Amino acid sequence: MRLLSNQEKVDMDKYTIEDLKVPSIILMENAAQSVFNVIKKEIKKNDKILVLTGKGNNGGDGFALARILKIKSYNVELYKIYEPKTKDARKNSKLCKIYSVESVDSKNLNIEEYDVFIDAVFGTGFKGILEDRIQNVFNKINNSSGLEISIDIPSGISGDNNEISPNCFNADKTITFEYPVLAHCLYPGKKFVGKLFVEPIGLKYNKELKKEVLEEKDLYLKPLKYDVHKYSRGQVSVIDGIRKYSGATYLTLKAALKAGAGYVRLITDGENRFKNILFEIVIKNISSYEKIKLNSKIAKGILVAGPGMGRKSDKLTLLNKIFSDYKNLNLVLDADALYYFNDYYKKNIHNVIITPHLGEFSRMIDKNIEEIRENPIKIGSEFAAENNLTLILKSETTMIFSEDGRVAVNNFGNPYMATAGSGDVLTGIIAGLWANQSFKNFEIAKKAVGLHSLIGDYLYKNKIFNFTSSDIIDNISNVLKRFIDADGRFSNDC
Repeated sequence: MRLLSNQEKVDMDKYTIEDLKVPSIILMENAAQSVFNVIKKEIKKNDKILVLTGKGNNGGDGFALARILKIKSYNVELYKIYEPKTKDARKNSKLCKIYSVESVDSKNLNIEEYDVFIDAVFGTGFKGILEDRIQNVFNKINNSSGLEISIDIPSGISGDNNEISPNCFNADKTITFEYPVLAHCLYPGKKFVGKLFVEPIGLKYNKELKKEVLEEKDLYLKPLKYDVHKYSRGQVSVIDGIRKYSGATYLTLKAALKAGAGYVRLITDGENRFKNILFEIVIKNISSYEKIKLNSKIAKGILVAGPGMGRKSDKLTLLNKIFSDYKNLNLVLDADALYYFNDYYKKNIHNVIITPHLGEFSRMIDKNIEEIRENPIKIGSEFAAENNLTLILKSETTMIFSEDGRVAVNNFGNPYMATAGSGDVLTGIIAGLWANQSFKNFEIAKKAVGLHSLIGDYLYKNKIFNFTSSDIIDNISNVLKRFIDADGRFSNDC
């Protein structure tokens, strides 16, 4: 599903109305009907409903909805925060009078009387801070027990997610149209949206859209061929870490196996610390990291560096050697490998996916986390383009950036995934899928991030709370089977 900036949303409206000649009043009616179709499952005829309206077309949507509710015999009233100013809003306001929709004024408004509040005050173009009188009303609504529903976006939030007013409307559900905007999907705006519904109303666009929200349809994988063998299923090699952080290396190795790699090896200058707990991995012993030589099998597979690796000088020497002595490797760089990133990285040498969290990325680009949060799309896109790589920027809403300007936002997952080792598991899933599937970097990154989060959702839905990274690994197959064998070719009994 595509994701819009404010300007793209404005352009889409303009193209539909001015170029395609679709009457704006029709779009307003479609919007109101779409909202009704969603909320009719949540509201009862005896609920007392208050629709709050603004002066623009968002208010017009509210007037049209109030009329529909009245015609359907719902107990609805209007509270006009502003008098309508646009032509379509004024038209629908007049229709409300014709259909006897009552209005309440500020002197007689008693929030406690209402069961449902529908916010149609401001749209995605909001900027600045809400007036004190509006903040006062919203604060009372937010602290009431009523159901809160927003049309388009909760009032007081900019669609580009860079301005949020104090005491903005805090919705339980938000219904937007055609495509979401940034604030629907990114924090801090997202926390006020509640459950998001995206409804079609007939808007069209004639420009390329490079931002998207991950959907399950984006995650499907190719099934195995019948004549596959362990090498053709793909090879993953993981640079060993220090004993202190051996758990990170272990999680990455095991996740790569469970994600589909047919052959996983550990490259180490020491003993096999996992010989009694992870029997499926192969050991590649080297004399030292400074003198490492990668054979053709390793070079053709996926090479992982970072999880549990440590920050000793021999690892920096290793990374420099990888970027000076080899070309066209498929690299997944995470954790400690990112600590040295600016000291060894050279673009256009290898195919690279990196997976920093906000703290690591902040150090890499010398910007504070708040600065990144204010404009993650721009900063992430510029970094991926400048370094010709795929960037997975991990946070409560992980984003994936391609070198050619595409951006994917992940809205799967839940807070219980914030657990030690979860990122190491993601790195292993990336490597395992990349080895096993013939997709380009950006597509692999999207699939890995989405599937990793859906495993967390699978655990949560099965009432497994406070789960660990090992639980995520143990349930990779339970989620992967939904996507890797979609055509059912292996489902028949032999």
